[in-house]
Amino acid sequence: MKVQGEVEKGKITIKIMAISSLIFIAGIFLLLFITKGSFMPKTYLAPWNKDYYKKFDDQRIQLISHGLLAPNAHNMQSWRIVLDKDNRMKFKLYLDEKRLLPETDQYHRQSVISQGAFLELTDIAAKKLGYEALIKIYPEGEISNNPTPDEISKTPTAEVTIISKDNNKYASYDAIFNRVTTRTNYLDKPLTKKQIDQIMALNDYKDIGVAFFHGSEDLKYLKYLTTQGVNIESKKESTMNESHVVIRLSEYQKNKYRYGITMSSQGFSRPKLFFLESLGSIFPITLEQEGKIWREAETERIQKTPAYIMIFSDKNDRTTQVKVGMLYARIQLEGSNLGLSMQPMMQITQEYPEMKKLYEDVIQKFVKNGQTVQMLFRVGEAEKQVEHSPRRDVLELIH
Repeated sequence: MKVQGEVEKGKITIKIMAISSLIFIAGIFLLLFITKGSFMPKTYLAPWNKDYYKKFDDQRIQLISHGLLAPNAHNMQSWRIVLDKDNRMKFKLYLDEKRLLPETDQYHRQSVISQGAFLELTDIAAKKLGYEALIKIYPEGEISNNPTPDEISKTPTAEVTIISKDNNKYASYDAIFNRVTTRTNYLDKPLTKKQIDQIMALNDYKDIGVAFFHGSEDLKYLKYLTTQGVNIESKKESTMNESHVVIRLSEYQKNKYRYGITMSSQGFSRPKLFFLESLGSIFPITLEQEGKIWREAETERIQKTPAYIMIFSDKNDRTTQVKVGMLYARIQLEGSNLGLSMQPMMQITQEYPEMKKLYEDVIQKFVKNGQTVQMLFRVGEAEKQVEHSPRRDVLELIH
């Protein structure tokens, strides 16, 4: 009887321990769930709603709310808008000097390209809503190659005038809301001739070129170069810190800032994403750890890429950079219509000293003497869909 009593007592003890363990684990998950803010509404995604623009009576703000969804460097959303006080159909677009990337984009070329992407989406939205957007690029002259903050703040990238026009159809309009920069593995599935031809037909700039690389030694070489670029950037403290300070892990952070980098576009599985965001909110990781996570994930993605697209140009003035951004937005929207995803791989086009050798290799191999490689990006059919990146309230852009 004594032995049987001890056995029963042991079973009870095991049950208590099991229940305690389950309660502890449930408590941990609850803590992580609360820390991440998983229960919160995602107000930072509100501008992606197709009806968002209808909140505003001003036609300019309606169009600007579409431009807000454009792809942009580090998701800094470096757009500043000044509405014309005398003409309710006119506004000016400026670079926001407080939202630039001095480490990875020393001469603001990527930020200027992002200005062009904004203008392209604004133009498409104008056509859809029954207007035409008359865009004057750098109406008061271009900013210099290495501008001061004062020069940036006083020099409009573009002046946009809206006129009524009977035109409410535009094929790429719906793609504005479907478009997403997808940082995942892409399927080992070659692009079709039709897809390539439709994308190539979008370029109507005589001094800007577009090149496809797929199923060739050139593609392998570009994968090698971009892998090297990621390796360099992931180990450089100043460039990694530029990304680190704008990483938004919890829903609290995403709702508060509504710009910057999130993990949800990186293609991680849901469990891994949950733990990365939750634990990262409690125990901030070091730059070295962050660089290692990014380097390993990006290296795998590069290898899982069926094609690259390169945009290059005869000139490298600011007007050309804006046009490159307009063309890239056009290409990405068409890619969305064709079921293709895209991700810029800009490391080897950046202008800080450690990248100089890789950029020279790209220039020497792929373009004529004197031309500039403006953009390089992966393209293919994504293995999985990812979330949109945060967007600020459109009124925050207006000064």
